[in-house]
Amino acid sequence: MWLRLLLRAKYAGWLWLLTQSQTVLPVIAQTSQQADTQATSPSKPVLIWCLNHFPPRHSDADGLPPCGPMVAMMQELAERSGFELQYTPPSPTNRCEHLVAQGKADLMSSLLWSERRAQLMALLPFDVARISVIYRRPDSPSLTKAAELQGRKLVLTKDRPYPATLLTYLQQHGAQLLWSQDLDNALAMLLYAQADFFIGPQHYTELIRATNMRLAPLHPNDWQLGSEFQPTSYIGFSRQSRHQQLLPAIQQQLQQMVAEQKTHFYQ
Repeated sequence: MWLRLLLRAKYAGWLWLLTQSQTVLPVIAQTSQQADTQATSPSKPVLIWCLNHFPPRHSDADGLPPCGPMVAMMQELAERSGFELQYTPPSPTNRCEHLVAQGKADLMSSLLWSERRAQLMALLPFDVARISVIYRRPDSPSLTKAAELQGRKLVLTKDRPYPATLLTYLQQHGAQLLWSQDLDNALAMLLYAQADFFIGPQHYTELIRATNMRLAPLHPNDWQLGSEFQPTSYIGFSRQSRHQQLLPAIQQQLQQMVAEQKTHFYQ
C-alpha cells in the first residue's frame, strides 16, 4: 500500500513539472528572444553639439542639462533627423571650432559665415543675426532714413564683428564713428550723451539691458538699417564628423523647420 502511494506521489510530481514546463519555458524563450532583439536593434547615432553660454537662448547650470529655446529647436531637429543630441560643457567659440576640426564635436550653432568656418563645417542657414541694430536714448533725435545719419555720432564696439560694407555705408552717409572697447562701455557712452546712437548686436544688448536698470531707457530706433546688414546665422556640421550620412536629412529637416518658422528667434 505504501509503495502504491509513493508511486502515485512521484507520478503527480512529474505531471506537475511537465505542466509547469509547458508554461514557463515559452516565457523564458520569449524573454530571451526579446533580449536578443534589443541587443541587435540599431540605436540612434549620437551627435555632439558644442555650445557656449548664450542665455536666454541656451543656458547651462551646474548639474543640469542645457535649456532654452535654442536647445528645444536643436532637440526637435535631432528627433526629426534621426539622431540623439549630446552637449559639451560651455565652451568658447574657438575651442568649439578646434573640436569640430578634429571631429570630436559634430555641431555648432549661431555662427556667422567665414571662409575658415566654411572649410571646417557645412554651414546650414536657419535665422538672421541682428548684429547691427541702432539704439537711441529717449532724447536722441529719431532716425527715419539713412540721410539723417549725416553728422550723427554713432558708437560701435571693438569686441563685436561688423560687416565691412556697413562701415563704408555709414561713412558714405556722413556719420561720425566712435569706437568703444566693449559693449558695456558703448552703452554707457550712449546713456551719458557722448554719442547719439549705438549700433550693435540686439541679442547681447537686450541681455545687458535686462540686467542693468540704468540702461532701460535705451531702446531700438524705429527705423533700422536694411536686411543686407543683418547677416545669416548658421548651424555648422563638422566635415570631420563620423556621421556624414546624416547631413542630407539634417539639411532637409532644418529647411522644413525654417519654413514652419520654428527657427526664428527675433520676432
